[in-house]
Amino acid sequence: MQKRPLVLAVLLCVACVDEAPMPDVTDLPPLEAGTVRVNIRVEEGSGDTRLIELTLDAKALDIGAYQGRMVFDPHQMELLEVNTPDDNLRLVNTNNALIGEIRFAGVAATTFDSPVILELRITAGASFDPNDMHAELDVVGDLLGTQVGRQDIAPPTLMIVR
Repeated sequence: MQKRPLVLAVLLCVACVDEAPMPDVTDLPPLEAGTVRVNIRVEEGSGDTRLIELTLDAKALDIGAYQGRMVFDPHQMELLEVNTPDDNLRLVNTNNALIGEIRFAGVAATTFDSPVILELRITAGASFDPNDMHAELDVVGDLLGTQVGRQDIAPPTLMIVR
């Protein structure tokens, strides 16, 4: 019986070691039912390294497919690495990253296991300003194949974690 407090203490310590806390989602503008948006999260790392995460946020809508792009000033950052979740089919096209555009798409037969669209690891230049980045959704469809109307795609949000 004396092992339980030790195990609990170890689990508590492990649970406390985590990455920088994500901003509280209640700080984001609320979505109306049937709408969707992209969230851009920029986390400051050590030195000039930054982690940029794009997530898909939907309310009362089961997303089955999406396509969009992220645009940025290529003089402000250098792309080091791109990652996507292993669930479903996710595509990222970095062919135009040198001119400041990354295209992305995803398709799911049921639902996406993760709201993450992609993660970028970058080197930020001296003039790096996260406010100069923009993400947009070109098209979004629900699980039944119905396209979400342009009026139901909300503007993207930007979260900066220091």
